[in-house]
Amino acid sequence: MQFAAAGMPLDMTPLVMAGSTAPVTLAGALAQQNAEVLGSLFIIYAMTGKIAKYVGSAHSNDLMHSMMCSFGSPNQALFGIATAQMAAFYGLTSGSNSGLTDALYPDFQAGFEKSFSAVCSVLAGSDAIGGQGIVGADQGFSFAQLVLDDAWLDAFNYTLQGFTVDEDTLGFETIEEVGIGGNFLSEWHTVEYMRASWWKHDLFPRQTFQDGEPIQTARQRAQERAQAIIEENRTDEPVIDGAQCAMLDKIVQDALDHLDA
Repeated sequence: MQFAAAGMPLDMTPLVMAGSTAPVTLAGALAQQNAEVLGSLFIIYAMTGKIAKYVGSAHSNDLMHSMMCSFGSPNQALFGIATAQMAAFYGLTSGSNSGLTDALYPDFQAGFEKSFSAVCSVLAGSDAIGGQGIVGADQGFSFAQLVLDDAWLDAFNYTLQGFTVDEDTLGFETIEEVGIGGNFLSEWHTVEYMRASWWKHDLFPRQTFQDGEPIQTARQRAQERAQAIIEENRTDEPVIDGAQCAMLDKIVQDALDHLDA
């Protein structure tokens, strides 16, 4: 109501959890989620007099053995696909709780789960995916994960932009000039288009074993990048007393030492 009074754009995003706050079946959970989404659109209209054009969905399913919600299961991809299809049915745009993970650290599991659900949801028509930098099902936040997410989302957006097909980009004249057995390295067409035709990010270098440099994992590079950004930009002062601040710093350092061990 405060946002509506301030004239801010509104959307409501139900977090329907299959198995606890909704039926455990995907069809049942999606049916309830859809009803809550449609109801929220009418609430927004009642408050603002405007019809919201966006369907938000923070869907999840509960793990029956622990009652924890899951952000990384294949169900997230299915929820995202179905949400996008339902939104298209109503002529609305949509966002889904995709691009997330159940992994507690930035590792292979995190990368696989994030990319799998994100790709499925966006190819189905989603316009937005879940929050980044999260590790576990809303259990924590990782600056290194945020840096990694920023990098792969950049590649993700590069792919979504597609590529231009026209007379210049087809390069027929250049193909004729180079001819059979030639190469395109020194051609002006290559110079003109090489930067726009190649995605580059220093967090994901294209290395070889012959470079002679120590090989780091993406997670190590992300941790170094995150620490450098924090050191360059952090100007805030603690709002708690020195003893409490020192205790929190020790907890963080103990966690970092555990990661390095």
